[in-house]
Amino acid sequence: MAKLAQCYTDNRGALHMTPEQAVLADIAAALGRINADAGITGGIAALILDKRGEIEAAFRDLDAMRGAA
Repeated sequence: MAKLAQCYTDNRGALHMTPEQAVLADIAAALGRINADAGITGGIAALILDKRGEIEAAFRDLDAMRGAA
């Protein structure tokens, strides 16, 4: 019997069980394939998501510095 299930889609239309998984897929896709042998893109995407606050702060600082110049 069919059941209703909540899922999330990434920008490519793939289904994921959590919004974090969908965002990780989008980040990994944006980064492209890094080190084809090791396939480390997924790990880097997870690190970016984990360090989101620090990364956003760095971009805010950059925007502020560019605006002051």
